[in-house]
Amino acid sequence: MGRKRSIRGHLDQQDGAPSINDTQETTKASATEETEENHNDSRITTAEQKEYWAQQSVDDDGMLGGYPQVSRVDIQFSRNFLHKLRRLHPTSDSNSRSSEQESKYAFRSCLEVGAGIGRVTLGLLSSISEKIDIVEPMEKFTAGLTARDSPLVKSGQLRRVYNVSLQDWTADLAPSYDADLGNDAQGEMPSEARERYDLIWNQWCLNYLPNPALVRYFSSLIPLLAPDGWIIVKENISTADGGADTFWEEDSSVTRTDANFRVCFEKAGLVVVRTQLQTGFPKTLLPVRMYALRPAS
Repeated sequence: MGRKRSIRGHLDQQDGAPSINDTQETTKASATEETEENHNDSRITTAEQKEYWAQQSVDDDGMLGGYPQVSRVDIQFSRNFLHKLRRLHPTSDSNSRSSEQESKYAFRSCLEVGAGIGRVTLGLLSSISEKIDIVEPMEKFTAGLTARDSPLVKSGQLRRVYNVSLQDWTADLAPSYDADLGNDAQGEMPSEARERYDLIWNQWCLNYLPNPALVRYFSSLIPLLAPDGWIIVKENISTADGGADTFWEEDSSVTRTDANFRVCFEKAGLVVVRTQLQTGFPKTLLPVRMYALRPAS
């Protein structure tokens, strides 16, 4: 399915799970862990994911799994994370802009994966990116974003929407919505027209991909990055006993450990430039970690 905007309750995990700190070193999965990961991968089914999301409401409550109250804290934490990231790692592009341009938009082009109804799009990305592309499998969630009276349409910021699962999405696909063509876009995207993104945002959606597909997906993002571009990952982190990933039958998804994410990043050719645990969420919820990634070379 490749999208998710819900939060898992920590009470669903086993008691006594180990904590995760910001200085945790990358570790190689043991043979036992790899066997468990393969087992989880084999249980992921797109049909069950689609069935789950078809039943969810088109609002923050549906996107956040019954925890709409955390949306404001989530958005503000992400905003602060990006602000500090750009301050610590200034780019030649941002340095070359005029103060007026810089104060208007921090990024020229952004891709958001698993956008849902546009909670993060409207709450964060629209204030920092001049143009926005979206990947979201469920058309019912993006209908409001592409409507004529949508704030993103009125501002001219929404460029393309791809109503396709993350497993099936590539940059060559024609969008379901194109600002230049409306909802009548057809055919493949010419290679010379492919966008290069300053920011690629992945939040609560990568849990729908098996490990091999996740590595391939990360690898596919590298040629889509503009110089000095960022890949952001914000996902739940498993705290199950034994450092294992956790499979959720409810929506056929997997919550990964920090160590497993780091292994996937490395296999895809990405390095972690900055990472931080989300704060301010109810303690009954799973930990949520943000990663800022760039190509290793």
